[in-house]
Order: sequence, then C-alpha cells, then structure tokens
Amino acid sequence: ACLEEAMKLKLRFLPEKHMSLAETQHLLASLYIKKQNYSPAVPLLKSALLGYKGTRDCDIMKSDVLDLLGDAYAKLGEDGHSLLSYEHSLKIKKVVLGKDGVACANVLMEIGKLKSMKND
Repeated sequence: ACLEEAMKLKLRFLPEKHMSLAETQHLLASLYIKKQNYSPAVPLLKSALLGYKGTRDCDIMKSDVLDLLGDAYAKLGEDGHSLLSYEHSLKIKKVVLGKDGVACANVLMEIGKLKSMKND
C-alpha cells in the first residue's frame, strides 16, 4: 500500500519519464510478480522502461525490467512478448556484463524454456 501511495504522489508531481518514478514502478511491479499478480505488473514495467530509456548508466536496471517483463508475459501465456523481452535483456547483459556471465546464463535458460515449450 505504501508503494502504491508513493507512486500516486510521484505520478502527480513528477514528469512521466522521471527516474524516481521509474524506480518506484519497477519495484512495485516486482512485488506484484512475487505475489503472482502479473497483469498489473506489465504496464508498470513498460512505464519503468520509458523512465530508464536513454540513461546509459541504467542498462542493468533496464535489463532487470526486461527480465521481469519476460517472466510476467510468460505467466500470462504471451510467449512471443516474453521471448522478445528476454532477448533484449540478454543483448544488454552481453554488452554490459560480458557474454560469459551467470546473468546471461540465467536469461539463456529462460529463453531455452520458452523455446522448448514451443518445440523450436
């Protein structure tokens, strides 16, 4: 309830693409996903991406949002959107963290699960 109230206040007083608003949306969506409440998480994550867009030092945050978006889409049965989200996240992680890291391996695992369910 506190995060939702904080977001309402930030929406009233901050520009749509403000970093603080993006962080709150990101955190609130993450909590929704942990509670298996995926539908409200998706628009929050999309909005958070807009807030992080164009900010080079937020690439890891963008990648985390994309991972969460991939999770939410997968749970909602939107495998195509899920796959796109994971692939975009992987691209960012490879550039920022290097292609041989655990973070990339985790995203590759999620991509593999999706593709195996589609028999690709």
